[in-house]
Amino acid sequence: MIKLENIEKTYGNKKIFSDYCLNIEKGEFIAIFGVSGCGKSSLLNCIGLLDDIDKGNIFIDGVKINKVNSKVAMLVRRHKIAYMFQTYALVEESSVFENLKLAFEYKKNKKKDIISEKIDYVLEKLDLLDKKFNYVYELSGGEQQRVAFARVLLQDPEIILADEPTGSLDRCNKLKILELLSEEHKKGKTIVVVSHDEEIKKYSSRVIEL
Repeated sequence: MIKLENIEKTYGNKKIFSDYCLNIEKGEFIAIFGVSGCGKSSLLNCIGLLDDIDKGNIFIDGVKINKVNSKVAMLVRRHKIAYMFQTYALVEESSVFENLKLAFEYKKNKKKDIISEKIDYVLEKLDLLDKKFNYVYELSGGEQQRVAFARVLLQDPEIILADEPTGSLDRCNKLKILELLSEEHKKGKTIVVVSHDEEIKKYSSRVIEL
């Protein structure tokens, strides 16, 4: 499903990857580990078509996509990939509900009652229903992280990419996220997670050390 073929990526004078290859099959749950600064997030950004590579090829579902600003890349990001950023990427001056509505921006069915029902369902799963109309800036870091994950679930993508999805969570909420990721994996979703959290290895089907 995802194929990186001899990719090279450089930031400034630092070469992050050189001749790097990786194949990820449909439905795999990949956990990427490594020391800080080894390029885990950079690799995820390349897979997610957020950063251009300098050399090599990236294929998703057999289609070569080497430029992140291409129409093909835009359509893949819009319809196949959901990305959970380490920085959460939420609109702080908007409510939780308004942030989660963005997950439906490119969906065909935009009926307000259905959207609200789906948002309530996911928020309840993450123990956030009472925060539905809170502004994001009013939430703790762990609550914001769970809102970011809720948005990923609502997008219902084929591919879930997550950068440190349990980083700001207590053990109870961390296990909730891991169980929900496991549920998505069982549905056939392809999941790629970057983390330092050793517990994620128990849920993954393959571990990659950088």
